[in-house]
Amino acid sequence: MLVQNKYYVIPSVNVDGVAFIENEYVKTGSLLDKRKNMHITSNKCKIKEAGVDLNRNDEFKWGGGDHANDQECQGETYGGKGPFSEPETRAIRDFVTAKKDELRFVYNLHCSGN
Repeated sequence: MLVQNKYYVIPSVNVDGVAFIENEYVKTGSLLDKRKNMHITSNKCKIKEAGVDLNRNDEFKWGGGDHANDQECQGETYGGKGPFSEPETRAIRDFVTAKKDELRFVYNLHCSGN
């Protein structure tokens, strides 16, 4: 985490997923369309299918709606074994909770592509 001009900047939450995509790009020249982290909970999935969608690993409507995919190997919306089951989402939750009296605005940019 960087502190700049009294602003907290968290550049990337999915560090291991980004590293996997970058390594695959160096090897193959192809940019993977992978949004999950690399926490592999099942040895039944192909590595490109495995992981948890960090955007769905929180308490808000966990297990319903867009969170309904409970199959790690199917699709990109697996929300994990439970709310905040992933270290990345726990770190963000704990940071926001600890800084709640200092935070006035939170901006979340969700993007894809190169």
